[in-house]
Amino acid sequence: MTDPLDDNFRWEDIDQRLISPKTLELSEELHKRGAVGERRIAHETAQSGNSAGYLPRLFEFHEQLTDEWISRLYAAYCEAWQEQNRRICPEFIRAVRDHAIAQLIAARKSSVLAAVGLRAWRTGEETNPYSLDEWERRMDRLKARWMGRLESWAVACEYDAVRERQAERGNQPIISESNVSDQKTDSQKLGRPHKLKTEFIQLAGSLWSAGMHLASGKRESNQQLAEIALRLDKKGYVPPADYLEPTHAQQLKMYNSSNSHSKVGPVKTWSQLVSLADKDHLRGMRRLLSRCAAKQNSPDLDSVRK
Repeated sequence: MTDPLDDNFRWEDIDQRLISPKTLELSEELHKRGAVGERRIAHETAQSGNSAGYLPRLFEFHEQLTDEWISRLYAAYCEAWQEQNRRICPEFIRAVRDHAIAQLIAARKSSVLAAVGLRAWRTGEETNPYSLDEWERRMDRLKARWMGRLESWAVACEYDAVRERQAERGNQPIISESNVSDQKTDSQKLGRPHKLKTEFIQLAGSLWSAGMHLASGKRESNQQLAEIALRLDKKGYVPPADYLEPTHAQQLKMYNSSNSHSKVGPVKTWSQLVSLADKDHLRGMRRLLSRCAAKQNSPDLDSVRK
């Protein structure tokens, strides 16, 4: 089930000139959010007079932050790898899991514990050892979830490679009924959107071109994107993850998975995507619309119209 391209993959092949700026920007953003969150939790627990509630709230906050960090770190590696004109293969997924993600989880586990110890030393408060054990258990569970999730994506990628080879030989892949639904689910998680319909390309491309004209060739504002989002939603082109390009679709699906039971909830419409104002999601939307505008006048699209 291994793709021949996997044999050529080496961790050292990832171009650090592409991945380093992405991971540095991500680290700076989430470190700032972590510091703001810690100050907010400290202030709120001090106001309530319930100092015992500080650590549980702190650990819950940092677990959610780490979960998002992992999701976005993986997406950054996928984006950098595809920018090198390389395909996402099982060995790539496992390498990112075992190197970047495992190291991130270990670093987050130790850094939060160190910060808690430093705060206890400054305030003179004793730290409950059971609370510290709970933090380590949280991180261990988070690691187990992500290790299993990424392994399932790697296995699904192996099956995709088998199907591609069989399709090239003119054979249909043989898939048992017992695992067909699981394979579809995992394949969708890998961020492979549907082939865009001509009607969608025409609508999205025309909306983008009109918006760019109103913006005098400059970057479209979030308000203009919101108007485009509303049109796409009304036409039924949802959810966005089915239309975004692979890297951004995968990133959005991981976001949805992480927020499936949160107050925010998963992103099911374009309007929701724009309202979040997440720069990575918006970048993916802009890129899709721009590509659709470029495809409007392509010969391939003309042949499909005929």
